[in-house]
Amino acid sequence: MLHQDHYLRSSWLQKRLRRVTSTFVPHEGFERAGQLLDSQRVCVIAGIPGIGKSTVALMLAV
Repeated sequence: MLHQDHYLRSSWLQKRLRRVTSTFVPHEGFERAGQLLDSQRVCVIAGIPGIGKSTVALMLAV
């Protein structure tokens, strides 16, 4: 199959997004990050491990 790696990554991302969107609860930091992206086009998400940085990044991408 041509471009199988793209297909596998895309299907993995779709499954992950479905799982994340069903459990994500927006918070003040999420809203602020969205505003920064709208105005500055850049946002740095930082924090301790396990706080949800990757989840916030996925939800901002959605």
